[in-house]
Amino acid sequence: MASAEELTPDAKEQQQAARDARRAYLSTPEGKLETRAQALSGDYGDVRQVDVKNVPAIENILTQIGTENVATRAMAATLAQKYGITDLNQIGTRPGTKQEYDPNQEAYVDVPTTEWYNTTTGAAIPQNFATYDDGSATYHFGLDKTADGNLTFNQPQEPTARAKGMKN
Repeated sequence: MASAEELTPDAKEQQQAARDARRAYLSTPEGKLETRAQALSGDYGDVRQVDVKNVPAIENILTQIGTENVATRAMAATLAQKYGITDLNQIGTRPGTKQEYDPNQEAYVDVPTTEWYNTTTGAAIPQNFATYDDGSATYHFGLDKTADGNLTFNQPQEPTARAKGMKN
């Protein structure tokens, strides 16, 4: 590509017009949503690029959580984009079962459990539903309940460290 010194006056004018148009777009509501979607994106496992349409839901979830950091962005982005959650009140529990190996029976058996789900769509949400990677480890987050039955988030397992020398 030609350097700025090599551009003709007409090309420089076109370049400036393109910058001005981009700046004008970014000041519109749509442009602001696009900018916020980029800021909310990260290495969140299945959710790497936040869709602009999910920004309002993610913002609402972050407001309900009460803080914004990389962990809460990973949780909010995953809940909104992958599981269709727009409000934490949409997360419910229902009885379910999971398969566990029973050495006495030498077979897998159904074990009663509590399943998390989106009360609006009925879609199941895994208890350990979100991750983010900071380049040195992968952090895992899950859903839980407080003693009085309120929804809370937890870190159900230690971060999975990367082997030295490994990169994305």
